[in-house]
This record gives sequence, structure tokens and C-alpha cells, in this order.
Amino acid sequence: THTYDSATEFEGKTAVAIELLDHDGDPATQYFDPDTGLMVGSKAVSDTPQGRLEVVSVMENYKAFDGMMIPTRSIQKLGFIEIVAETTDFSINKVDASVFEPPAAIKTLIGD
Repeated sequence: THTYDSATEFEGKTAVAIELLDHDGDPATQYFDPDTGLMVGSKAVSDTPQGRLEVVSVMENYKAFDGMMIPTRSIQKLGFIEIVAETTDFSINKVDASVFEPPAAIKTLIGD
């Protein structure tokens, strides 16, 4: 299930928030830029060896790769830990189709 909040703040910026419940009933919130519709982050609670902790994900610096907007900087915050990942290149469907071709012995087994 979900609820919608049209005006809230996430990481110092105005955002649209959608409150969600997962299949176990645990709450999560996803935040979207009201102008672009792009996801700017999320908050959820996660079970860790230290107990249940809030996990905050931030998505920034969207750039177009093959016509898709991809965040080139993401930050994961868990307690006092902060992990930053930066994307410099992103390709979509550029795998040669032959990679998915099964070997002859497998083709025989599947009747291809």
C-alpha cells in the first residue's frame, strides 16, 4: 500500500513523498523531484546486527545515458556510515547477442 504527500523536504530540497509498505508491513518512503519526476532518494528501516537502523539513499546528478536519465552519484547512509558511489559511464543493451547463445550440447538438450 502507499500514501502520497505532495509537499515535503528530503535532504534540504522540496520533494514529493510516497509512503510504502513492503510485503512484511515495513514502511519505506521514496522521494521524487516535483519538477522532473526523478527519484531523489528513499528512507527505510533495515535489520542489522546492531538492530533496526534507518537507511537513507540519495540519488543526485542525473545525466542522460542512451536516452535514460541515470543518477551519477548515489549516497547510502546507515547510522554513522556513508557510502558514496559515482557513475562515469552507463550502457544499455550493448551486449552482443551471441553471449546468450547456448552451447551446442545445451541446444541438443533443449531441442533447439
